[in-house]
Amino acid sequence: MQRTARIIAYFLFLLVNTGRANLFAQQYPFVHYTPKDGLVSNMIKNICQDSKGRLYFTSVNGLSVYDGSRFINYNSKNGLYFDMVNCVMEMGPDSIWVVTNSSKINCLVKGKMKILPFKEEHIINNLCRDEKGDIYAAAEDGLLFFDKKDHFTKLPFIDLRGNDASSYINYILNAGEYLIIQRDISLVSDNEKILYLYCKSSQNIIAEIPSIYAVVSAPDGRTWASTEAGIKAIDTTWLKKGKLILQELPEHFAHLKKKGRLSIVFDSGNNCWLGDQSSILFKVAPDGTTTSFTSASGLGMFYINSVFRDREGITWIATNNGGVSKLVHNNFTHIEKPFDLVRPSIISYNQESENFLVYSASAAAAAIIHDTKKEIFRFNDPGPLSELIETPYGFFGTKKNTIYKLAAKNTIFYSKALASDSSDNTYSRQLIDKNGNLITAVKTT
Repeated sequence: MQRTARIIAYFLFLLVNTGRANLFAQQYPFVHYTPKDGLVSNMIKNICQDSKGRLYFTSVNGLSVYDGSRFINYNSKNGLYFDMVNCVMEMGPDSIWVVTNSSKINCLVKGKMKILPFKEEHIINNLCRDEKGDIYAAAEDGLLFFDKKDHFTKLPFIDLRGNDASSYINYILNAGEYLIIQRDISLVSDNEKILYLYCKSSQNIIAEIPSIYAVVSAPDGRTWASTEAGIKAIDTTWLKKGKLILQELPEHFAHLKKKGRLSIVFDSGNNCWLGDQSSILFKVAPDGTTTSFTSASGLGMFYINSVFRDREGITWIATNNGGVSKLVHNNFTHIEKPFDLVRPSIISYNQESENFLVYSASAAAAAIIHDTKKEIFRFNDPGPLSELIETPYGFFGTKKNTIYKLAAKNTIFYSKALASDSSDNTYSRQLIDKNGNLITAVKTT
């Protein structure tokens, strides 16, 4: 473990100090797919993966199936009943339901499209399969239940005020004995942006929460909602009892509490993705670590419809008018505040002491990590340094034309000037020889 840490630290040191790469620049290895690359459309709505690893991209212009090397496209010219595809669901080996924004449902069997002979006709927006294998559908005309024969049965959907709320049902989330249901917020008024809790056994709405813009559930069991006031968590303990109770996020997500009205989705790695659908996309890891993506990051379109993490750990981002962006897996992780220090300017590793040193000039602080122990040191004087070096004889720092000896006491570095050069000279690079001596270039003697 120590050898691995030593190699990683040394490599990071080389990257930062040689200028070969900028570890903290917000550039990411995105690969973009558009119709020029074989994708069926630039307007991708959703992404999913079947049991054999094939990816399905639903769009307003058809369906793309990606087998790892090429896209196979389907539209109304080669079997789809209607071009706009709302969702897909795997029903069995080589059998995929393709739900279009029409009264018909297609089934893709071994690469060939056919139309399913359902008796009733509904425009279905989404499908949900629960842990028992039962399938529910969110439809324009209400909540539906698939009887596993040849039709969907419409279920009663009366709100707590006695009104029929079945129009424009858009999203269903399974929650054990209950369903969390949302209507299409683009088609209802602000006072109708209600989150419903539906009891499967009694077939009625038992709880509601107003002013909800989106709700998602993570594989680890967390359920979050985007509200006017920010991101909230649904209390899963009360949820099991048939109650919808919002609560504040844990403290390590405190920075999300006031981010209201954001789009929100969890991927299979329990990362939460939040976007303002305008200029920025956030990836929030389970430990609260947040990575932000802007136009400088390589992601060119910020109206995000879906984020999906496949079985290989590759992240796919579906945009509204920019095709699909694939975030390629790599061995580097972007951390905006490593060891609680913003914009660190120096990273080094000392093989003798086995200390991992991270210094931030903007924060005037340094983190010294030894095995699992971390200490943060502040500087009493002379303010931000240009260099911070550990030698066998202790810590030294430089600022412009002065070299300082640093003494650590109670998490404070106290400095003492050792030598100064002429004002037109700046100590910009130092070396440590095999005897532990600090070597730098000077003009005066």
